Amino acid sequence: LAKHASVSKARVSLAIAGSELVLNVEDEGIGFDPNNLYSRPGLGLSSMAERVRLVQGILSIQSEPGRGTKIEVRVPMVRSKS
Repeated sequence: LAKHASVSKARVSLAIAGSELVLNVEDEGIGFDPNNLYSRPGLGLSSMAERVRLVQGILSIQSEPGRGTKIEVRVPMVRSKS
């Protein structure tokens, strides 16, 4: 957090909502433009997206420069068979 968001604190919650496990991470840091997400150096969010995809989850990222970042991960508690 300190490295990328320029903050020392973040809010993290993990809950069960229906048949999903829901992780929320929120900070009030410098934010970024999500449209340029994969043009930035580093593997943090792109590797997170890959891990979420592997467990058939959904990753949502909301951020704006100067307005912080909200990340939500929703993972089904029972995976579909494919």
